[in-house]
Amino acid sequence: MPAGPRKTTKVLATPQGKTYAVLLITLFVAVLMFFLAIRPAFLSITDQNKLNDEKRTYLKQLTDKENALKQLAAQEARYSEEIALLEQFLPDGRNDELVIANISRMAEASGCSVETVSLGPSKLPTKPDIIHITNLLSVEGSIVTKCSLASMQQLLGSIESFPIPIEVRSIGYSESKVQESLGGKDYDLNMNITYYFWNSL
Repeated sequence: MPAGPRKTTKVLATPQGKTYAVLLITLFVAVLMFFLAIRPAFLSITDQNKLNDEKRTYLKQLTDKENALKQLAAQEARYSEEIALLEQFLPDGRNDELVIANISRMAEASGCSVETVSLGPSKLPTKPDIIHITNLLSVEGSIVTKCSLASMQQLLGSIESFPIPIEVRSIGYSESKVQESLGGKDYDLNMNITYYFWNSL
C-alpha cells in the first residue's frame, strides 16, 4: 500500500482525524442538501412570491377598473336624470319668437317699452356644469328696454318667472337720451341674456 493512503488511514484512525472526517462528511451533506433541496425550495418560494406580487398587481388593476366602471355608471344615471329634466322644461328647438314675445309682454306689464332685441347664433353652452350635455344649445343676446326706475325693478323681478330657462349675464342702465315720461326720468336698461333649448335633431 502506498505511503499516502496509509498515512491518511492512520490520521483518520485518530480521534482528531475522526472529528475531521465527521466535519467533512457533514459539510458535504450540507452542500449536497443545499443544491438538491434547499436551493430549489428557495427558488420556488422566490418564484411564488413573484407570482403573488403579479397576482396582487392584477387584482388591484381589476379593482381600479371596477371602481371606474361604477363611477361611470353613477355619472350616466345622474346625466340621465338631468337630461330628463331638460327635456321636460326646455323647448324643443330654437324659438326666438317665444323669447321676444315674453320679454315684450313682461316689459309692457311692468310699464317699460322694448327698444331693441338682438339674438346671436346657436352654440354649445360654456357653463362647466352643463357642458357635457351634447344636445343642449344656447343663444346669447341683448335686450334694451326703456323704463323708469320703478318699472325697471318690476321688470327685473318678473324675469324670474320666464317660461323657459333664461340667464341674465349682466345688467346695465343709463339715462335715456329721449325722455318720454312725465314727472320722472326714463332709463335705458340693457340686459345681456342667454337662453337654452333642446336640440333633438
